Amino acid sequence: MIISSIDHIIHQIALTIVQSSNIQNAITKTIIALAQSLRLKVIAEGVETKEQRDFLVENGCKEIQGYIYSKAVPVDEMEAILSKMMIEGSSISDLP
Repeated sequence: MIISSIDHIIHQIALTIVQSSNIQNAITKTIIALAQSLRLKVIAEGVETKEQRDFLVENGCKEIQGYIYSKAVPVDEMEAILSKMMIEGSSISDLP
């Protein structure tokens, strides 16, 4: 129950992350630290800008998804994208 609640809180904070509020940034940092101390995998959802991504990475959140990388795509299309990246020798970290 506690883990489920933390997951819900993290998801809700992710929706408003890195706006321009020091309070929101402090809350985000605290949630990342709390999740890590509980040995939970931290995944940021809905990341749209380089600034959001950079803030998250700088604060220990390495797993990120959102429009910054791609719009939602069907599984077969994603498999094709990943296959092409493997053939080219690129990785997710090469994305903008």
